[in-house]
Amino acid sequence: MGELISEPKIIRNPLAARPAPGAVPVGWYFLAEDTGELFRSIGSRWVVQSSASDARWSGAATPEDMGFKALTMAPEGVISGLSLTPGQINAFRIRLLQPETVTGVAVGVQTAGATLTAGQNLAGLYSLSGVRLAETASQHTNWASTGWRQAPFGSLLENQPSGDYFVMLLFNGTTSPQFSRQNNVLTCNGVQTTPLSSLRSIRTVGGGLTALPGTTNFATWEAAGSMCLVALY
Repeated sequence: MGELISEPKIIRNPLAARPAPGAVPVGWYFLAEDTGELFRSIGSRWVVQSSASDARWSGAATPEDMGFKALTMAPEGVISGLSLTPGQINAFRIRLLQPETVTGVAVGVQTAGATLTAGQNLAGLYSLSGVRLAETASQHTNWASTGWRQAPFGSLLENQPSGDYFVMLLFNGTTSPQFSRQNNVLTCNGVQTTPLSSLRSIRTVGGGLTALPGTTNFATWEAAGSMCLVALY
């Protein structure tokens, strides 16, 4: 089967020799020596991992560990909640490491929102070019309670290509939900400032919006300091 290392358990072989995922225990890894790709077995299939030196080797939870397809950030990095400005859309970069069928979006709510406006609390998935791919129904009831708040998209996204996307969140009402966020003493965008579509967290300039756009030009947005915990499932 190729070289097998006991801790962590990694099988090394050319990609063509990768065994069926059910042939190895859950949690084992396969490193394709010819392509450099790293895969992790979750039982029913192999899942692409970004590298052998990333957070997955430090015990941090992966999206698959939590039943998701992608996460904006490690859940271990959550320290508090972020309140959104009414009528201002926030967008958070998220990455699919391999083609996936995406059903919906989940957000972490630390503190429930209050008196949220029906039809004006929404989440959507967008391409980096600003095209809306999917949108949820109104979340005015869902975001009025805490925990992981899941919301299916209006249509299933089958075989969505690997790569980066933006998840947009829009709040309107009296009191914003506080969405789980990372420590933003240092901005999640690092020292990168342009182009805006390459940043990890951005927002529209000003407020007054009541719906998500069909398309948008990210060059008209602005950098935001916080990254919220958002998942695709």
